[in-house]
Amino acid sequence: MRNILSLIILFFLFLNFAFSFNNNVYIGISIGEKKILLQDHIFANNESLWKENEYGSIYEDYMNYIEKFLINKGYSLQDTGYLYFNEYYPEFKKLTNIKTDEEFYISTSKGVFKGIVTSYCLIPSDTYINGNIFYVVLEYKNDEQVEIDEPVVISKYENMSILNLKQLHDRNTVDNFKNIIINTLSGKKVKIYDSEEDRDKLVVIDTFYEDSFRFFKGHFTNKDEEQYIINFSQNITSEFYINTSFITDKDGNVVYKMISVKDKDYDYFMVKGIIDVDGDGLDEILADQGYYEGNGLYLYKFDGNDFIVIADGFVYGV
Repeated sequence: MRNILSLIILFFLFLNFAFSFNNNVYIGISIGEKKILLQDHIFANNESLWKENEYGSIYEDYMNYIEKFLINKGYSLQDTGYLYFNEYYPEFKKLTNIKTDEEFYISTSKGVFKGIVTSYCLIPSDTYINGNIFYVVLEYKNDEQVEIDEPVVISKYENMSILNLKQLHDRNTVDNFKNIIINTLSGKKVKIYDSEEDRDKLVVIDTFYEDSFRFFKGHFTNKDEEQYIINFSQNITSEFYINTSFITDKDGNVVYKMISVKDKDYDYFMVKGIIDVDGDGLDEILADQGYYEGNGLYLYKFDGNDFIVIADGFVYGV
């Protein structure tokens, strides 16, 4: 029951952003040997295919469906490691529409490679962390080797840019943005819940760690203007976070606010990289989001008014 409730919490943390999955864009993870795991959106996009349990979760039905398939193939959810299947079985129709030999473009920090679907992978141990369990496997032949566990973006867009995972390093610009955040937040009080004392209490923001800041330069809401995304995310206790994330023009004026500091903030929001997925001149934002017992990757695109999630992947909640 605790796992199911945690997964529900993880979902509700991000309801302040709209979801509009793009079936041409996916998030992947490198597993070495020039292989990429792709997580399809079909499970999230087709909730009506699955039965809710008494807590309103469809994960249990999803997990049972996969377990039945594994048993029929001589495996179980207690197996360890990665289980590969080279054939697109009829049972996979509820899990993905992506077939073997289908081609995609894979954007990595080292370049954009062409990849091909070679198999499907089930990871039974994902059930311990309410993970996706089922993945599509792509392989690429470029000489560059993507590091294990490095995130990638996968799409049908040939003109997709390289995934930029490198933060801004211009010292003067970085220091100026840091000072803006520190001056804005220093001394500010936020409310948290103290479970030991069973009461709310105020905590003063007075510490700022170097790895809590993230800065990227790109074009986020206006393709014709140089912009910056400014991101700060830091624990204030073991369970609560301080988050602020906004976009500025080249002069430091805020043009869009994504995340603001709030009381009792259980989740964190950390920008991992930026990428122009479809070649429209606007950079999408790849973020690592989660709470103290779960996290996932989310790809945000500006739709002219707000940022919406067009892909997610590798969302876990324990």
